[in-house]
Amino acid sequence: MYKIQANQKGTRTIEVSPQHLATIEKYSLLSNLVDSNGIIDEDILLKLKLNIRSMLETEVAPTKNYSTSASTSSTTPT
Repeated sequence: MYKIQANQKGTRTIEVSPQHLATIEKYSLLSNLVDSNGIIDEDILLKLKLNIRSMLETEVAPTKNYSTSASTSSTTPT
């Protein structure tokens, strides 16, 4: 478990497991977000939140498309 300082004063920390770090690396969640100073501020957290939301929506969207071809039947007028 790692502790990351969450504010400038050092009064808040975030505990991160190796599994969390692996997920961050796997999905490149911090790629192109962190400024050159290495500090993650509120603006960067907002970008991260929007990126994750977008990723989740694209993963969920394909499961919402149900095929209706099996439930519809072709009828011919007599």
